[in-house]
Amino acid sequence: TRRPDTTAQVVIAAPAALHSRLLRHHDRGWSSFWSRLNAVLLPELQQFNGVAAAQLADLLFRAQRVAAEHSGRHPGILAALQDVSDADTALASLLGQSWRVVPADDGPRAPAALALWRGGNGWRREITELATTFQRQGYQVHIVCRPLDRPLLAPIIGDLPRVTFGPELLPAQVLITAGVPGGYSALRRMLRSGSQAVVAVLGELPHEQALARQPNDAIAAPPTAWVAPPANAYVLARHVLCAASKLPLTEAEAGAWGVLDIVERLVAQEQLVDLPDPEVAWKPTDAAGDPYAEWSVRSSTGGALLARNEQ
Repeated sequence: TRRPDTTAQVVIAAPAALHSRLLRHHDRGWSSFWSRLNAVLLPELQQFNGVAAAQLADLLFRAQRVAAEHSGRHPGILAALQDVSDADTALASLLGQSWRVVPADDGPRAPAALALWRGGNGWRREITELATTFQRQGYQVHIVCRPLDRPLLAPIIGDLPRVTFGPELLPAQVLITAGVPGGYSALRRMLRSGSQAVVAVLGELPHEQALARQPNDAIAAPPTAWVAPPANAYVLARHVLCAASKLPLTEAEAGAWGVLDIVERLVAQEQLVDLPDPEVAWKPTDAAGDPYAEWSVRSSTGGALLARNEQ
């Protein structure tokens, strides 16, 4: 539903909805939500990397700012992520402050059997044949693949019963992975997901060939690295305009956000103007246009590119 439920105690929102609805309309349809917001939970945080991590960092700053405007306090922020290396550094860059990291073993199930299958250049055909074989034996099968591989597998697999595929991890008796999406940490998580077997079909990518030569790395190698998001001037500029369009951005807030240089650039471009108040604060001009339009968490400027197969 597009109308907020004012009695809801839990709100589930994708980054795009947080940007274009909850933050954009915080002073209208979502005002009661922001005044009652106590905590923000971020599941599968390690999936945000590169531009997406930079976008998320700015979304969190804007969310804390809006919540403080409505309730006078910052909501608590909780995140769940798989075992990765350098988590402290990457987490600190998201809010500019340290997080309390609590290691937790939430996968008490016994690890599944792991098989490494050399698929070579024909890995899609190999995956399809493996999935079909297990499916005929009565198993529920899920194929874990990268988002870009999903449309390539769809016409091959079709609508086989008890066979699903996609980047998400779904319950299944047999998991088949296209390569090692998400790195060794993700693979180890699959082994403790409750499946009976995990089959990693390796292609010709360098890291897949390395795993084929050193199969023990799947268990013994260090956790996958989660790289801290780098500062992105294009991403910051868009979020600064969005934030200032709803609540004038003060000099103190810009300093805490670390965007004073971005503000100076936008003022020079006549996209921001200092309001005639004793306190220094900026508001977008008409030249800034609609900063909320054409936005994607995976893109530094504009919306996401869409690829469509006419077949």
